Amino acid sequence: MAFRLKRPGRLVFTLEELWPACRKLATFPGNGRRGVNRVHFRPRVGKRSLRPGTYRLIAKRPNGRIVLRVKLVIVRGGKPTARRLAAARQANACAAAASLASASSGRGTTSGGGISGQSGAPKPSGGGSHLAAPPEQPHANPPAGGVLGSSVSLSPSPKKIPFLVLALVGLAMLLLGIGALPRSAVPVAAAGALIARRRLEIAVAGIGTFVAAVVAYLLA
Repeated sequence: MAFRLKRPGRLVFTLEELWPACRKLATFPGNGRRGVNRVHFRPRVGKRSLRPGTYRLIAKRPNGRIVLRVKLVIVRGGKPTARRLAAARQANACAAAASLASASSGRGTTSGGGISGQSGAPKPSGGGSHLAAPPEQPHANPPAGGVLGSSVSLSPSPKKIPFLVLALVGLAMLLLGIGALPRSAVPVAAAGALIARRRLEIAVAGIGTFVAAVVAYLLA
């Protein structure tokens, strides 16, 4: 592996395992020179050989600027197929754990990265190991205090119906009732005659008032 630097300086190398576990294996300093720098990777940490999996090597300046980031795949049993190699490069238990932690508690899992720029074997730094946890299953009975537990009533109630709607409904019932009165039921003859002549107009006004009440309720 090779990378180019514009100026020499100190570097910090980090080697991490991305799959099947998420853990930091080694962190150690190194020196970079101007121009092309080469990293000779040995699949060992101290006296231990690295197991098959996906790894990441990152080299940073002391100020945190990354100058090298590369993924490494270790396999057993001969040369892997292109499909198997592509799947191994995409496997990342650190990203899965970070996504799960962010979704459940709003806190992501920080993952560094990297390998050594020296030809010598890296020294292990004792980082912790984190396996990717399976997604949480939804509760069979969600709590009543949350969004899933809240109930919404679609039936009208006195608090939901505005006063204007009630007034319009009452007026519509009154007009329809007057329009349906027989002439003999009105004690005043003149009023009975007027209702008899305007019966159709009164009924139409009552229906129109009822329609207005329905529209006002839907817009409220």
